[in-house]
Amino acid sequence: MPGAIVQSGYAVDDSSGTATTIAATLTGVSAGNLLVAIVGFGDPTGATTCSVSDGTAYTADAAGKVLDTFNTQSSQVFYLPNAGAGSHTITATLSVAESYRRIRVFEISGVATASPEDKAA
Repeated sequence: MPGAIVQSGYAVDDSSGTATTIAATLTGVSAGNLLVAIVGFGDPTGATTCSVSDGTAYTADAAGKVLDTFNTQSSQVFYLPNAGAGSHTITATLSVAESYRRIRVFEISGVATASPEDKAA
């Protein structure tokens, strides 16, 4: 059985270039599901990390940061397999203050609870 999206969340903040974080929350997450975060930001040279509300770090997708040099935007995919049950606030932290911060988060059921990434390009 292929994975299925259970729920998603989204946050956008274009208010200023003085913040280094953006967060979105998933409520009622089922234990063992995969959480995925896609982070978008304006600085193509900045680094990004992602963590859940209990401090657990997400794994960065093996493809790495994707750069859009035409629009000077970047994005990065992160994932957390085998999530605990309950509400999770997923926070992306950027290495530099940035405007145009975005985060989209997903809960996905039916995938491996360890090493769920089988291909990245």
